Amino acid sequence: MFLAGIPHRASCQGINRLCSSGLQSVASIANAIKAGDIDIGIGGGVESMSNFDMAAVLAPEGISEAVKKSESARNCLIPMGVTSENVAEKFGVTRETQDAFACSSHAKATNADKQGWLQSEITPYTTQAKDKEGEMTEVRVDRDDGLRPQTTM
Repeated sequence: MFLAGIPHRASCQGINRLCSSGLQSVASIANAIKAGDIDIGIGGGVESMSNFDMAAVLAPEGISEAVKKSESARNCLIPMGVTSENVAEKFGVTRETQDAFACSSHAKATNADKQGWLQSEITPYTTQAKDKEGEMTEVRVDRDDGLRPQTTM
């Protein structure tokens, strides 16, 4: 909060929901506005699986006895990739179905981007990031770089 330049008189809430912390923070802000609890808020996330090895921080000796004794608690430690495979198997979602959905999703996003719809939703900012050589460099974040218009089945 302080590093982002938000004043100390503002309230702040941290959310750790692993792969969906950013989504949860935006949903929490939207719900608080809708409920009339707040007039304005900032919701965002900083998940970066390429820069942080979450498995490295899950040292088995550091896990409490309560987690070790509860299957449900242990299941919370299953990586998202394994979880997605388990859910697909449980509900009979084939790889072909997933690929078709992904292909369609990229096509829709590419179309929205071509019409300028995505760009209007992004507030540009400048930040620091590590380049491929591990050096810090200034970058401008002003577009969704996840679009892959060349996606095919």
